[in-house]
Amino acid sequence: MGQAGSSQTELSWQDHPARRRPRAVVFAVLYVAAASLALHLGFRTPWLTLLGRLGLVAAAADFWFPTAYALDANGASVRSLLGARQLAWSAVRCAARVEQQGQCGVMLSPVGEPGLAQRMRSLWLPVAVEGEPSLDTLVGWVERHALARRVPGVAHG
Repeated sequence: MGQAGSSQTELSWQDHPARRRPRAVVFAVLYVAAASLALHLGFRTPWLTLLGRLGLVAAAADFWFPTAYALDANGASVRSLLGARQLAWSAVRCAARVEQQGQCGVMLSPVGEPGLAQRMRSLWLPVAVEGEPSLDTLVGWVERHALARRVPGVAHG
């Protein structure tokens, strides 16, 4: 993860998984190359092969390209090459601390009930590998901002 900027009013950091995991980059490049070869052998046209290759790279854009995360008084935001997502603290209905399978972070969701809608609409905020934000820092931000606006009957994990 990249550097984190921290102040009383904003917390921001970057994550670039391809930079952190060079062995995974090798496997990803080999996979895209093998899939491109299969596409070329199947379609026998360079345009469809190129389109397929671009689709594979775009599908894994969160891995290949840096993602910027920011928390401020208004909410949480995630910005990547393919777009940005924001979630206002007032819209958070579920917040969960996640520590499993080598991943630590906080999952924020505007959907209170577990299920597909919650997984699709959630924002994942990973911890930094080095420096801030730590898991405790992220949880503190969520407690101060999202849970302070808690609606009675809403579950927070």
